Amino acid sequence: MKTIFLTAALAIIFLPLTFAGPVTIMHVLLVAYTPHVSPYAIPAFAQTASSGDTGLQFAYTKIGVLGGLYQRVSYDSETKTLALSGLSAAVENTDSGISSSQQASQSQSSKKLSESEENNARQMINTSGFYQANSVYPPNETKSQNYMLHILAMKLDNRTHTVLWADTSINVPTGTVSLAQAIEKLAQ
Repeated sequence: MKTIFLTAALAIIFLPLTFAGPVTIMHVLLVAYTPHVSPYAIPAFAQTASSGDTGLQFAYTKIGVLGGLYQRVSYDSETKTLALSGLSAAVENTDSGISSSQQASQSQSSKKLSESEENNARQMINTSGFYQANSVYPPNETKSQNYMLHILAMKLDNRTHTVLWADTSINVPTGTVSLAQAIEKLAQ
């Protein structure tokens, strides 16, 4: 049921935006450059959990709604691999609103995390309050619609949870935001 709700929440957020020029271009670029990963996909590990699993898996995705950015950091304790993939697109408009140029760049990297780094990540997850956070924090409608959308999906010791928020969202727990920032820092 959570998966259906999250999918519906993502559809509700993105459906009105698909008619705007830069978002349409961004969506086309995402599909063209990352055909194996839907930008709206909830990771498989966040959908099901097997009993007795003590592994750590996470995926943190940032999408620039109008800015043309897609970044995903993922980790799997089974392989000890932290992967970073990104796509950025730039659209320049003339005064008449017609696109004069479009640029895109893509990057991918991965690294192995040490046992110590993984243990620190586990401790941070357990103390962040992430599993107590709501699943969705909608964007503040009174602020700019040019915001970053954040999706953090986590599986730790057979517990799964996904949180979706925007830079303009209200009352996003600081522990969840700090956790996302720490994940980004790990990927650097």
